[in-house]
Order: sequence, then C-alpha cells, then structure tokens
Amino acid sequence: MRIFLRWFILAIALSGVSACMRSSDCFGEEVFCAALVTDTPGIEDHGVNQDTWAGLEKSKANDLVDQIAYIESVDTRDYEKNISYFAERGFDVIFTTGIGLRNETLRSADRYADSVLLA
Repeated sequence: MRIFLRWFILAIALSGVSACMRSSDCFGEEVFCAALVTDTPGIEDHGVNQDTWAGLEKSKANDLVDQIAYIESVDTRDYEKNISYFAERGFDVIFTTGIGLRNETLRSADRYADSVLLA
C-alpha cells in the first residue's frame, strides 16, 4: 500500500493538481480532496489504516492535497454508508483499507463514477 500511495502522490504532483487558491468545496475543479474509510480496527491500528492516514497527512503538508478527512468504521455495516458520505460530498479520491471493504468499494465505484475509489 505504501508503494501505491507514493506512486499516487507522485502522479498528483506531476499533473499539477495542487490548487493555488484554497476553497472548502470538494466539488470545485481547483480543489483536490482525499478521504479514508477505515475498517473496524480504526485509525490507530498500528497498521494499514494508520499508514494510509499518515500518507494523506503528508500529502496535505506537501500541498499535494487540499483537504483530507477520514471516517472510522465502527461496524462492517457502516462501510458502504461511510464511502457514500465522502462520494456525495465531492471527494476526488477515497481510500478504503482492509479486505472487508472490498465488496463495498467495488459496488460504490460503480455508483460514484466521479470519485476514484482505491481499496
């Protein structure tokens, strides 16, 4: 996952997605928003959730991403709802972590074509 995240950040940097003007609207073309939906161990799992969030924080610190956010899934029934939350708010890319989110991520990718979902 770390290698993929580094590749993703590099791709963003090379394409010049980082906006000069800041806005809170993730639907705006000039704003790049990235989110994380964790599996049930949460953000401080000392594993993939925590590493992915650290990568997003670093991306924001390096002005590669304008906005970042995460939702900790408390129950497996929350996965699809949590993905929808970010997609309906215009987030450009939504990372999901954990094998348990695979099916929900695939279903949501079909439903929310404007957001890139990465499992």
